[in-house]
Amino acid sequence: MTEDLLSFLVAYAREAWRLRERIKSYNPQLPPDAAAALERATIRLLQLGSRYGVEIIDPTGEPYFDGASVHVLAFQERPDIPEGSQVIGETVQPTVRYRGQLLYPGEVIVYRSPRRA
Repeated sequence: MTEDLLSFLVAYAREAWRLRERIKSYNPQLPPDAAAALERATIRLLQLGSRYGVEIIDPTGEPYFDGASVHVLAFQERPDIPEGSQVIGETVQPTVRYRGQLLYPGEVIVYRSPRRA
């Protein structure tokens, strides 16, 4: 597979994910018919990639562990996180895989319990 095609797949996946996230955030402000149409179009776009082996992974809410296929942009201490736990609190960019092969590690912010003094 050429470098150009791999770059295209990563760009496609990131933009499709970004579109889905924006539609989620704007959904309450849109007329119901428009919101439904945009959601259906986005689902079709994501399914098209999936059919050809592109996986777009948003790990928000999953436990974080060393060695995860993500790039941690920051760690934030949060009192609502159980002691000793770490969870991916925000996804800035999704992880992208093609037929199981990692093309792009996601970029995330990890929430963790406050450190004891």
